[in-house]
Amino acid sequence: MTHRRAVVPAVVGVVVLTAVAFGPLVSGLSLASETGPDISNGGSLSIDSVEFPHDGTIEPASYGAANAYLTVPPATVRFASIRGNPMLVYKLRVTELGYSVSTTHFLDAADHGPTYEATIDPMTVDDSQFQRRQYAAELSVVVRDSDGRRVAASRNVTVRVVE
Repeated sequence: MTHRRAVVPAVVGVVVLTAVAFGPLVSGLSLASETGPDISNGGSLSIDSVEFPHDGTIEPASYGAANAYLTVPPATVRFASIRGNPMLVYKLRVTELGYSVSTTHFLDAADHGPTYEATIDPMTVDDSQFQRRQYAAELSVVVRDSDGRRVAASRNVTVRVVE
């Protein structure tokens, strides 16, 4: 009977010791088998040109849900040069509605040719606040590399509300 009672504290002790040994308090130990991606903004990126889409859309969600999706087509980015692992941020901002959505692209010079299709993941929005059929918005491409952060290109576009 005493052996059964001793099992619970022993298991709790093992769990606590493992959490302390491999947790944030001890920095040298890890249960992970590999390290994460390098996101140090190392390298450089020079952009030759950016082709933005002309508009974005807000479309109703499927099956009568009380929301909609804010989407924008990809932008085509032409590189003058790419070295190392810079980041490219593609951003849409609809100031009047208070929406801002962006996607960060982690680039690798070995994996990309002279052009790149930057995309933005669709954003779920509340469809009850739209008073008009279209809104002014701004698209931008931002570079983050070893030289810092800079806006490579931007363009004013229209976001249309599709019913």
